[in-house]
Amino acid sequence: MRIAFFLRNVGHVRNFEWIIRRLAENGHVILLYFDHEKKAVDRMQESSDKVVQDHLAVMIRDHPKIKYHNFNGALSKPRTIFTVASRRIRMIQDYIRYLDPEFVNAHKLRERAALFVRPSVRRIVDVFGRTSFTRSIMVRVLATLDRLIPPRADVIEFLKKTRPKLILVTPLFGHGSSQVEYFKAASALGIRSCLPVASWDNLTSKGVVQCHPGLILVWNEAQMKEAIELQHMPERRVLVTGAHSYEHWFTWEPSTDRASFQKKVGLALGRDYVVFLGSSRFIAEDEVPVVLDWAKALRQSDNPRVADIGILIRPHPQNYGDWMEVDLSEIGNAVVYPRGGANPVGRDAKSEYFDTMYHCQAVIGVNTSGLIEAGVLGKPVHTVLFEQMADTQSGTLHFLHLSGEKTGLLKVARNLDEHVELLGRSLADPLEDERRSKVFVERFVWPKSLGDRSPIEAFVNAIGGQLGSPSPSRGLKWLPLIWVGRVLASPLLLIYLREYRRLTARRRERRREIDAAKAQAR
Repeated sequence: MRIAFFLRNVGHVRNFEWIIRRLAENGHVILLYFDHEKKAVDRMQESSDKVVQDHLAVMIRDHPKIKYHNFNGALSKPRTIFTVASRRIRMIQDYIRYLDPEFVNAHKLRERAALFVRPSVRRIVDVFGRTSFTRSIMVRVLATLDRLIPPRADVIEFLKKTRPKLILVTPLFGHGSSQVEYFKAASALGIRSCLPVASWDNLTSKGVVQCHPGLILVWNEAQMKEAIELQHMPERRVLVTGAHSYEHWFTWEPSTDRASFQKKVGLALGRDYVVFLGSSRFIAEDEVPVVLDWAKALRQSDNPRVADIGILIRPHPQNYGDWMEVDLSEIGNAVVYPRGGANPVGRDAKSEYFDTMYHCQAVIGVNTSGLIEAGVLGKPVHTVLFEQMADTQSGTLHFLHLSGEKTGLLKVARNLDEHVELLGRSLADPLEDERRSKVFVERFVWPKSLGDRSPIEAFVNAIGGQLGSPSPSRGLKWLPLIWVGRVLASPLLLIYLREYRRLTARRRERRREIDAAKAQAR
């Protein structure tokens, strides 16, 4: 079977590497498409994406049925006034969701969503969105307007040309996501569709699902609840398959012994150490001073075991810039490694990342998926409710998955003094933490409901079931009615005409600059 897998950028390959490999091994032809050839906005992102691109080349070499194509960023380029209008409508819907009471403390998430909505429109939404009733009306009106806009012709033609039996689209979530166009086009052509949730935070921190995929694959019961209650997806379309991205860690083995690893990174030999995992820039924009205060608190502890513990700070692969020149000599037996960040993609990079946590005594972080991986390894996992990070810790719903008292993974401290005490207990007796990790893993990563199936097997079986189901009815028969609605809705959509003209003028000016540069180069 031909499966078209649409990913927003090459960085998402890491999340689905093992799924892509298994589907290819089962005989499916996997057509990989990236909406953006290069998402890089700075040197850190570019470096991270380059690592994934190199690893993707290896995957394609090893598996001939995996084929790489590029959609040339077509969805990121507005084509018509209706394309612009549709994107703006979705941005408003994404903003409205953060007015719901569940997100009352999600100040930073709401501020980020607000950046994509015009101030004048935002003021109107704030006034009329004070009750759940008026918010639901606004969402229904906006969703209806979006449905009145037919699927993009270029996407329709693209799917006709490639002829996939099934499309997978990820991550979908994103403010005003253009990936909705894939689902609209697939529905019109009667092609099966599936949304595999890419990460633990997608359903709560990245907007709303503004379409109805044929199937939604989530990690666990908690995400299933979010898909149904927060994303308003029909329960029959949501299926739990486990966190397939982490399955390989259960059988991974260290590539070196502890002494060799400590010598390699620069830690004192024969002494215990803990790891601080850095978070993304959105989560921890000013991370360095917070982590330095944390390290100093450890050194000032009355507990000798805590005071003498080695410290390895591993920056996030897209947030390592501020760590490049940091001097830890005053702290002692502390290192930043790797100094220039590293995306754990590829055998060597994954092994180094695994070794970092395998040989340590505990893992600490603000709010990052790496904490989940530490739980898979059975490590004590800690965090501090840093005042500077309140909006991206307790202010996000996905953080609650880790911090729940009964089934959460984290030992949460309200301040550094409490953290030092909790860390001392973990170092003295890690058995309780191993139990917490096991409970969390069985709830969140490898749910018991899967039975004897692994997450990858559950995912692949779900795809097989989708391929074996009858094709959905084509939506093209509704196009005449939609076109009538489109004409009727035009007066409302024309409010975007001025911006569309501005975008067109800017595109023409940019083209002239490129042509002039080429002429000068000749």
